[in-house]
Amino acid sequence: MTTTYNSKKKPLIFPEYGRHIQKMVDFAVTIEDDEKRKETAYAIVNIMGRMHPNLKDVDDFNHKLWDHLIIMSDYQLNVESPYGNPTPSDTIITPRHIEYKDSDIRYKQYGRILFKMIEEEKNCKTEEEKQALALIVANHIKKSLSIWNSDNVSDELVLEAMEKLSNSRLTLPKDTELVEIRSANSNSSNNSRRKGRKKGR
Repeated sequence: MTTTYNSKKKPLIFPEYGRHIQKMVDFAVTIEDDEKRKETAYAIVNIMGRMHPNLKDVDDFNHKLWDHLIIMSDYQLNVESPYGNPTPSDTIITPRHIEYKDSDIRYKQYGRILFKMIEEEKNCKTEEEKQALALIVANHIKKSLSIWNSDNVSDELVLEAMEKLSNSRLTLPKDTELVEIRSANSNSSNNSRRKGRKKGR
């Protein structure tokens, strides 16, 4: 007895229905009698629906079953669907073209969100709001720089970068203390030291 593996068979269009349903559909295509072919098609759709009872409440459930039946027959099943037979052009989905931003990012390490944050300066009504925004922007810059640099980033360098990026619209006193951010390299070195200590013991 020879065994044929599924990997060597024709791929299923809708694997969720299984190969037995596909065989039923292939058989229905070969039926010459119009009435018997129609009865067989309705029977197959009924079985397909029973296989997924949890989807009965889905809108146009029966419509989808009939569409799947016609598609599984490679559009060769000569039966009129109650919802109209789909055509190959109906099932070809053209991916939506994604428009890319035309504007160039000069400082890609910061991302677009930083410059959107800087633009919010125009909406600040008071000096307190402006200073609060500047602090948020400065901390964001420090976090971004810490990702790209193995050494600790000084607050002074961050404040200078913010002033430059915002064209001096956002500034903070030079003695401003920003959030402390540990780089990934420092964390890994600390972990290795701890492991070394354990081994020494």
